[in-house]
Amino acid sequence: MKGMKALATVALLSLTAAPPAKAQTPLTEGIQIGLSTDAVSITAGFSGADLTIFGSLENPDPLVARQGRYDVIVVLEGPPKPVVVRRKDRVLGVWINLDSETFENVP
Repeated sequence: MKGMKALATVALLSLTAAPPAKAQTPLTEGIQIGLSTDAVSITAGFSGADLTIFGSLENPDPLVARQGRYDVIVVLEGPPKPVVVRRKDRVLGVWINLDSETFENVP
């Protein structure tokens, strides 16, 4: 009987002595990006510009990384603003603006 009591005490102590394991929250993936320049000036003599985009993944999923399934899509756009488009036509030998259309929030 003493042996059963000792065994029950040891079992009870082993259950209460070890704290329950906490579930680990997985790290969230992130991306850090940078540009070689923040602005590109487009003037009358604009003939193009070189822009370098670089970055790195933070906490990538090891399985996805091993399989090479990470893809990067880059979209470059300016701040949205209204743009007016005009139709020109020749009237009495002079080119003038006739009709116009305004588009809101054009990047």
